[in-house]
Amino acid sequence: MDRGETGGDPRILAITVLAGGTSVPDLLTSVIVTMQGQGDMAISSSIGSNIFDVTVGAPIPWLIYSVYYGRAVRVQSQPTTMTVWIGSLVCMLVAVVLSIKCFLPHLAPAPTIARRPPAREAPAPFFSS
Repeated sequence: MDRGETGGDPRILAITVLAGGTSVPDLLTSVIVTMQGQGDMAISSSIGSNIFDVTVGAPIPWLIYSVYYGRAVRVQSQPTTMTVWIGSLVCMLVAVVLSIKCFLPHLAPAPTIARRPPAREAPAPFFSS
């Protein structure tokens, strides 16, 4: 199989691109929820979705392959390739954190304090003693 210029397996690259594509809906919902002023909900949704993708979405196909073929999935990579991939992921993480830090205050409306209606007196009991 042709490894191209990066020395990595094209199948792994394809799976990585596919995983990125499945994160786009999460990104859109997070932006919408953030625009509504619920940034905490957007962050928790993104984190939860990514945890699910990593713990369930990624291992299931590998497990099915291993059970079906009776052998482990073999991944070949050169150390420099892994360094580039991990470095790219770290750079993306830094970019996301910086973009949230820089742009979130400008996008999210100021939080509003919800006021409770005044408490009503409890009705008198039907039967009094």
